[in-house]
Formats: sequence, structure tokens, C-alpha cells
Amino acid sequence: MGIPARQRVPLHSSAGSSAYGRRVGDDDVEALALMLSLAEEIDTAIAEAVKGLRSHGYSWAEIGARLGIARQAAQQRWGQP
Repeated sequence: MGIPARQRVPLHSSAGSSAYGRRVGDDDVEALALMLSLAEEIDTAIAEAVKGLRSHGYSWAEIGARLGIARQAAQQRWGQP
């Protein structure tokens, strides 16, 4: 299947998040909770994206390949219990 190029969401470099992590590590302990909250939001967004892709016919193998994990790992993490 694959996602048409015009529909792909552009992803930004992780340089910004790495810089933020270094800033927190350099004595901004209050921002640590914010980072955790953002990670939880991202996890939720990924779960919704996987659910949507599955409903559009994408296989666990395709999803796992895009995430850099095995088909079984993707299915275990985001599949129905």
C-alpha cells in the first residue's frame, strides 16, 4: 500500500527535542513533568494512527517496518487484547 507523498505529514528533526532534553538535564527539573506529558500524548497519537492504518488495510508487517520493529512487536503493543 504505502502512503502517497502528498498525504505524508512532514517530520521534524529530533535536534529540537534533544536540545530540550539537554536543557532540562542542565537544571530545569520542573520541565521534566512536561516532557513526560508530551511523551504520553505522543504514545496516544501513535496508537490512534496505528488503529487508523489498520482500519485502512495496512498490515502489521507494514506498520512494524515503518516503526522499526517486528510485526509481532507492533501487534502485541497496539493490537486488540
